[in-house]
Amino acid sequence: MLDILNQDIQYLPGVGPKKRDMLQKELGISKISDLLEYYPYKYVDRSRIYTINELRSDMPFVQVKGRILGFEEFGSGPRKKRLVAHFTDGTGIADIVWFSGIKYATQQFKVNTEYIVFGKPTLYGGRYQFAHPDIDKAEDLQLSQMGMQPYYITTEKMKKAEFDFNDFLDQMDQMKKMGGLSNLLSMIPGIGNKMQGLDIDDGMMDKTAAIIYSMTKEERANPKIINASRKRRIAAGAGVPLAEVNRLCKQVQNQKQMMKQMSGMFGGKGGKRGGFKLPF
Repeated sequence: MLDILNQDIQYLPGVGPKKRDMLQKELGISKISDLLEYYPYKYVDRSRIYTINELRSDMPFVQVKGRILGFEEFGSGPRKKRLVAHFTDGTGIADIVWFSGIKYATQQFKVNTEYIVFGKPTLYGGRYQFAHPDIDKAEDLQLSQMGMQPYYITTEKMKKAEFDFNDFLDQMDQMKKMGGLSNLLSMIPGIGNKMQGLDIDDGMMDKTAAIIYSMTKEERANPKIINASRKRRIAAGAGVPLAEVNRLCKQVQNQKQMMKQMSGMFGGKGGKRGGFKLPF
């Protein structure tokens, strides 16, 4: 297990030496164990296709495969206009909605071409819709090779590079819902085939949670106020060495830095809204 966690990330599919060096320089990520500590908003299984009749409004990001039946435009003026594509997979009809990048969408996406739509479904007017989803031609994606992908939602919190220990707890909870570290590792491309027969202890997350729960509400919401004396009190309360508290505080600071760097990725072609993942 330790050999896997200590594996250099350059050997993961799509990384290589150059991206590894960039991640090492900017974020201190060089091993798989480092990567797992950057808990994203959620992990999404990009190998699964849902049908439209399976969609529910409480679902996270999902993907469906089908064809665009046609387009409709509603409203007038640049701020009120929206484009709707009616999309079907044979089990039902969902709508794809754009509030910006309308010209790009009408030029890029064609009727009766098979696409994979990836986004969060919401119920509107009795029909599920995806607002500004990621859309790829079905023939261009090898879903069986994509596996579990980490995503960072594009919210105002990210744009302002705000991140605290409450967010950290939420993200660990997402990992546990996905089956913990062992299940997560098994779904990362290039690692899954090495996981057979291994039982990975999730104690790392439990230790981290104990440190956070030893903080006051103010400290969790505002990491900047955690000075040396507060760190000593937190370490004593959690029953861990002071170095563990320092490591966690540094990790949260690095996460904020990563979010700040990723904020420059907002507003891509077509005004995409949705998730971003690390560049591999």
